[in-house]
Amino acid sequence: MFHSYLVKNLIKRYASINGVSKHTKSLLYAKKLDNSNANTHFISFSGAGTIDFVNGMVTTKLNEKFVKKNLTSLAVDDDDYEPPQMIKDLQNISMSNHVAKELIDEYNTNASNMNDVDIRTRSLYDEQIEAYGNLKGQLTALLSSQSKVTSLMRLYTPLNTQQENIIVEVPKQQLNEDEGEHDILAILEKHKRFKRNVKMINDVQNDNDLGFDVWDVCFEGKLERSDMELETLSFIIEDSKMNYLFNKKVHIDAHFKADNIIAVYFDDVLYNGSLLNDNSHRVYYKYKVLVKKETSESKDFIHSFYKEELNEASIQEMKQIEEKFGLFDLSDIVPGSTLPFDLNLDYVPNSVSFDKGCYIGQELTTRMYSTDKIVKRGVPVDIINSSNDIVPQVGWDVYTDDELKVKEGASENVNNVFANSNKAIKKRKKPVGKLIINNDKTNVRLITLKSKYIDEIFVNENKAMKFYLAPSKEEIKVKGLDVDKCKIDIKIKTPYWIHEYVEE
Repeated sequence: MFHSYLVKNLIKRYASINGVSKHTKSLLYAKKLDNSNANTHFISFSGAGTIDFVNGMVTTKLNEKFVKKNLTSLAVDDDDYEPPQMIKDLQNISMSNHVAKELIDEYNTNASNMNDVDIRTRSLYDEQIEAYGNLKGQLTALLSSQSKVTSLMRLYTPLNTQQENIIVEVPKQQLNEDEGEHDILAILEKHKRFKRNVKMINDVQNDNDLGFDVWDVCFEGKLERSDMELETLSFIIEDSKMNYLFNKKVHIDAHFKADNIIAVYFDDVLYNGSLLNDNSHRVYYKYKVLVKKETSESKDFIHSFYKEELNEASIQEMKQIEEKFGLFDLSDIVPGSTLPFDLNLDYVPNSVSFDKGCYIGQELTTRMYSTDKIVKRGVPVDIINSSNDIVPQVGWDVYTDDELKVKEGASENVNNVFANSNKAIKKRKKPVGKLIINNDKTNVRLITLKSKYIDEIFVNENKAMKFYLAPSKEEIKVKGLDVDKCKIDIKIKTPYWIHEYVEE
């Protein structure tokens, strides 16, 4: 998908990382994660056919359909040589933008020596710009045949690999006996049997030869940009070689000593959330970094000009952004309980592709999207009150006592299917959504909500609507609960993707 609002944020990201002058950032923190207490683990796939195999398992597109013309197919000293438009655009701003100048110099110096196959091997495909060169990882999902999310995943591509190699981070699972169909390892191993050349290592982090440590690293910066740069810098990423050089510069070389790290994952959603945060001009660049075992301190893989400056106000602001927009982690979802649209994965850059051919769950997902049958989405909520010390549980239903008005000419009509009416829909005690994420530790809570209510709240700006959580009717009946004593009022918060949703 190539949403206009995400494109704007994509351009903002590149311009903000390196604007008119050199961008000033500080190291907020660098923490080595304790593997024994981690809620995720890492699986490695390598060998010929790895990219095709992973592409067939996840919602992200990892293969392009056709080979683009190489922008360096003409030598610079050819009489008929005409610089690509991309280079011309960069040249126009290189006097005021040091990144543009550095990219031109590096492109002219190294592009002819760069091998397209190597770039494909050492990076991920970026569907938004239709080019390889993504070095900053990718959030994606594994779907069931019913198009339900079996697991969220992070994809990493090792920087110095000599063969196809993708490292997949998945949540550690504790499944009941009747939940075996959602066993990630079993699913991956089952499908890998048909790819004999692909090698799978279940716990690569602790492998004797390929093991690594995982660090959580966050930089803090200020957003500095100009309208001219926002428009022009977008042209630098239309080619795999340039995209590779650009990502290496801004995500690897600008922060890390490349020789001491294996791969990185950049949190795009948190970054975009900080762009939308009106409380300050601070933006957050959060990375998960896979670091070689022999590296024991952050100074061994983070450039020395970054001095860790722990700012409690910034830490709190970052947590507030995660709470405000309901930014969930891999292990927050119940396997097989949500659709990709419930988690708004189609609003995460490159997370869901509708143009990659068949993969598990592809048919239903694409059909829902292409026929505009997305009936509900996930929105963040706050709990307003919880009387009687009742704790809401994932799976509880969402209700409202407010009535929706049907506009004249609307398809819904409670009296006559052939007539127009402004009468209110008769109120029914039917759930309008469900609690799908409830993380008390991070205060991240997400409900699914029917699209017509999202439209009423955010498009029609009816912020007066009230909603509450209650156990399902089945649970109330089985446990003999008093529904009025179990009600928990909630407040709908504005999701980070709402601007793009409204534009659609």
